[in-house]
Amino acid sequence: MEPTGEYLALFSLFDPEGDGTCDYKAITLGMLNFVDMPKEQKCDFVFRIFDEDSSGLLEMKELMQILASNHMQSLDAVRCEPTR
Repeated sequence: MEPTGEYLALFSLFDPEGDGTCDYKAITLGMLNFVDMPKEQKCDFVFRIFDEDSSGLLEMKELMQILASNHMQSLDAVRCEPTR
């Protein structure tokens, strides 16, 4: 596709690193913003996608990716978010 207009805007929503690439996790999490399902099911689904080693734990890097994809922001924007 030619990188113009709506294509660039749509692609940028699923490119949390801002490096011109996106993976299935970013696309899946971004699309979950438009799916009507209980929050508990969404959280469980997202956790299972990112808990690749089935340890029951998420690393900080994985959590940052979840936040970036869910809020359709870059990782830098998520890192700069002030804590409350």
